[in-house]
Amino acid sequence: MSIGTGPALVLLHGRGPDHRSLLPLARLLADATEVLPDVRGYGRSVCADPARHTWAQYVADVVALLAHLGLERAVVGGTGLGGTVALRAPR
Repeated sequence: MSIGTGPALVLLHGRGPDHRSLLPLARLLADATEVLPDVRGYGRSVCADPARHTWAQYVADVVALLAHLGLERAVVGGTGLGGTVALRAPR
């Protein structure tokens, strides 16, 4: 899901919920284009293979999402699990 206009901001949710948990925050950030994906294995992102639930894979998913959206740069942040993925994302 993507809302807003302006510079790209990817918000990643924590373990348990899905992208909807960050909608209240995203709505407050009117000066950015917020991208709220479901982290692999959560929400509508079905992935039952535990071998594909690694930090490296989560980061690769974010990189692939940015490429798919044609975004060269984005700020990446999150809560819990999503925050850890954001910290591991390339700068």
